[in-house]
Amino acid sequence: MNKLLYFGLVIGAAVAGAAVALYYTKDTERKRADEEIAQMREYYAQKEEKTGKTSTETENKNTKSQEMRNYQKIVKENYDHERTPDGPTAITPDEFGENPGYDKLSMTFYADNIVADENDEIVEDVNDCIGFENLAHMGEYEPDILYVKNDRLRVYYEITRDLRKYEDVAGSLPYSPGVT
Repeated sequence: MNKLLYFGLVIGAAVAGAAVALYYTKDTERKRADEEIAQMREYYAQKEEKTGKTSTETENKNTKSQEMRNYQKIVKENYDHERTPDGPTAITPDEFGENPGYDKLSMTFYADNIVADENDEIVEDVNDCIGFENLAHMGEYEPDILYVKNDRLRVYYEITRDLRKYEDVAGSLPYSPGVT
């Protein structure tokens, strides 16, 4: 029983000592921090008196710089012409296949302005897939080849120019009803 009482007194004294040390340290550190803050306030008040600037002038400058950053952000969002479009874009051969999540398809651009897929079936919506304006870039990087990336469809297209007509390759044009 004596040992248990002795052990309890030692633990109790240790806890009491730790509590007193914590309170003392907390109190002295708070006083020291308050003194440093007061010194810094005094220093900046003297500095402000020397330069003649008031806090309102500083606030005005901060407001103007924030307004300038907001203006630049709006201009960049609305008028930046370097943004990448979601639709079809002509790309370099090095960019072809950069994104492994995109499919790769081959197409043929015939002399009679018909675009066909790998199975020689006519592509109905050329503008949606590769974009008519991109066909003007044919041969820009490699002779008779055009590379197009369509971010919306997540597809890379390799379009090869064929100097023959579609009829000569596929045999005949598919039936298209005429207007009477």
